[in-house]
Amino acid sequence: MNIVVNTWPNPYQYEHPNENEELNEHFLTFTHLPETTGCIITIYTHLGEEIRIIEHNSGTQYSIWDLKNEDGEDIVSGIYRYEVVGESITFTNGV
Repeated sequence: MNIVVNTWPNPYQYEHPNENEELNEHFLTFTHLPETTGCIITIYTHLGEEIRIIEHNSGTQYSIWDLKNEDGEDIVSGIYRYEVVGESITFTNGV
């Protein structure tokens, strides 16, 4: 199956219209994920260091990353790579 996963917004800027600055909500949305099966989204730094794993459950084509690492700390500005792996998909791209 040929699936192209996208992120929105890309490039990410610290503030975009759908974020609530008062609640300090910052996020990136993954789109076009498989709806019928789950998958794992792994996010890496540009040096290949793993910083976050997100489990995407089936039922929707969207998943949200809160722009935090596994320890719950905000990430620094930069270029990140993500890999999506599931039953019928393997996809790699950058943000």
